[in-house]
Amino acid sequence: YQRRVREKDMRFGHVLLPLLLLLPTLSVPQSCVQEDSACSVISLEREALAHFYKLSSQNGWWLNSDGWLEPCRSHCTWYGVSCINARVTSLKLNKNGLSGIVSSALSLLENLEVLDLSENSLEGAFPGKIFQSPNLRSVELSVNEFTSFDLEFEFSSVKVLDLSINSFHSLPSNMGDKFPSLESLFLNHNFLEGLPTSIGKMRKLKSLVLDFNTFRSELPSEIWELSELEHLSAWLCSLTWIPSTISHLSSLKVLDLTANYLSSLPSEVQGIQSLQELSLSYNALEDFPKVNCPQLQVLDLYGNAKLQVIDIELLVNQSLSVLWVSASELIPHSFNDTQLTDVVVMCNSNLSFPELPSTIRRFQMVKGSFSEWPSSLKTSSQSRPANPELHIFELLQQISTVSFPEGLIFNAPNLQTLQISNFMGPIPSELGNLLGLESLILEKGYGVSTLPTEFGHLTSLKVLKITNYLELNGPPPIELANLVSLKTLTSEETNLRGKLAVNFHQLTSCIFGKKKKKKKK
Repeated sequence: YQRRVREKDMRFGHVLLPLLLLLPTLSVPQSCVQEDSACSVISLEREALAHFYKLSSQNGWWLNSDGWLEPCRSHCTWYGVSCINARVTSLKLNKNGLSGIVSSALSLLENLEVLDLSENSLEGAFPGKIFQSPNLRSVELSVNEFTSFDLEFEFSSVKVLDLSINSFHSLPSNMGDKFPSLESLFLNHNFLEGLPTSIGKMRKLKSLVLDFNTFRSELPSEIWELSELEHLSAWLCSLTWIPSTISHLSSLKVLDLTANYLSSLPSEVQGIQSLQELSLSYNALEDFPKVNCPQLQVLDLYGNAKLQVIDIELLVNQSLSVLWVSASELIPHSFNDTQLTDVVVMCNSNLSFPELPSTIRRFQMVKGSFSEWPSSLKTSSQSRPANPELHIFELLQQISTVSFPEGLIFNAPNLQTLQISNFMGPIPSELGNLLGLESLILEKGYGVSTLPTEFGHLTSLKVLKITNYLELNGPPPIELANLVSLKTLTSEETNLRGKLAVNFHQLTSCIFGKKKKKKKK
C-alpha cells in the first residue's frame, strides 16, 4: 500500500497530509539505532524532505547530496538543511543542480523560515501551499523554470519573495490578498504583460523589482498607492507614461525607469520629498525633468538622445552628488556651485567646463570633447588645490582631438585614475607631479613625443598603458625603474624602441613595443 501511495504521489507531484500521517514507521536496523538515536523514529519532516529529494533529482543527482536519505543520519545533518531542536528551520539548496518539480510535502515543515531553491533547473507549477508555513519569511526561487503557482491557502507571512528569471506569463489575480506581510517582491526577467490589481493590497511592500518584462505601456494604477514603497525598478518594461499619482509614493527613495519609452516625467515627482535616486537613462526625454527633490543624490539621464540642454542651474542648492547625462549642450554656469561628486557626460559636441566643483571625485566624459579645459585643473595661484577630492578623470572615445593646454598640472593632488583618448601630444611632463596616481591610460595620440622622465616620480603607479600612438618614440626612460608598484605595463602601436633597462619583478602583465600584425589579404 505504501509503495502504491508513493508512486501516485510521484505522478502528481504532491503529498496528501492524511496519507503521510498513515505511513508506517520504517524499520531501522538495531545497529543504526545504537549509532544514532535520531534514526529510531523517521519523522514526518524527514519523510517530507525525502519526497522532495526524489522529485527534484530528475537528472539522477544533485551537485551535493551529502547525507540525504542515509538511514543512519539525522535529516538535520543533510546538506542544506538547518534545524533547531530537530525541527527544520532553513532549507538552502541554491546552485545545487536540482531538476524536476517541487514536492508540496515541504508544506509540512511547519518551522521553516527560509527556503532557497534559486539557480537550479526546477520547473512547472510551484506548490502554493508551501507559502502557508506559519514561520516562513523568505522564499527565493530565482533562476529556474517555474511557470505558475497556486494560492490555495488563506494567507502567507512571507516577507521576501524572489520569482525573478523564471517563465511566469501571469500571476494569480488574488496574489495581493494572500501576501499581506510581503516587503520585497522580485519579478524581473519573466514574461509578464501585466500585474494583478490586487498588488495594491500589499500595503507593507517596500521593494518592487519588475525589470525586463513586457508591460503594455503602463503599470497598474494600484502601484502608485503603495505608500510604504521605497524602491521601484522597471527596466525595459515598454513603459510610455507615468501618471501624476506617482507623488503618492511618499516613502520612495529609489526610482529606476531605465530603458523605456518615456518622453517626459510628471512635475508631481517633485512631491516625493524622500526621493534619493532617479534613473531615467535610455528613454526618449525631450526636456530636462523638474526634479527639485530636497534629498535627491543621484540623477541618471544618460542615453536620452532627444535631450538637448542640461541646465545645471536647476541643480544648484540641492544635495545631488551624482549626475549622468547625455546632451549636445551643457549649460555650465554655476556648475562649480553644486555639490556634485560624480559626473558622467555623454555627448557629440565640444563642451566647456570653466570649473569643476570642489567636491568632485569622479569626472567622465564619453564621445564629447573639451573646447576648454576646466581652469581648476590648470596652474593655480590658490594656496589650496581647487579639486582636492578628484580621484578619477576620464575622457573616453573623444569625437575630436583633445589638446593638453599649456600650464595643465591637474591641480588635484589625490588623483588616482587618469585616462584620456584621442589627444594631441606631446605628453606633458607635468603628469609626473601626480604622485598619488595609480592608473594612467593614454590612447590614440598624435604629435611627436617621448615618454617623460618625470614618470619616474609616479611610485604609486600600478597600471601604465599607452596605445595607438605611433609618434611616441625614443627609448623608455631609465627612471621607470622607480615604479616599484607597477603591475601592468602596456605599450602597443607606438615607436618606443630599445629594451627596458630594468626588470619589473612585480609585473603581472607586460606588453612592450609590439605592433599589430597586418592581416593578409
